[in-house]
Amino acid sequence: MSPGARPAFTHATRQQFAMLEELMPDATADATPEQRRQQAIATFSAMVGAMVLARSIDDDALSQEILGAVKAQLLQD
Repeated sequence: MSPGARPAFTHATRQQFAMLEELMPDATADATPEQRRQQAIATFSAMVGAMVLARSIDDDALSQEILGAVKAQLLQD
């Protein structure tokens, strides 16, 4: 990534984290702001990682398995 694009990417990533913090399930209602932020970062990172892996391989069944596994895990938490 070019150095000029990094600040924009950082800004967009921070916005995604903030949005997810607000959308965390009711189970995290009693969580501290730091805990909610940690959960948002972990959730977003898992989603992005799953997409990168699923789109990088040439096995459609494995791609779907990756996406399904991450989705199931995130919905379970």
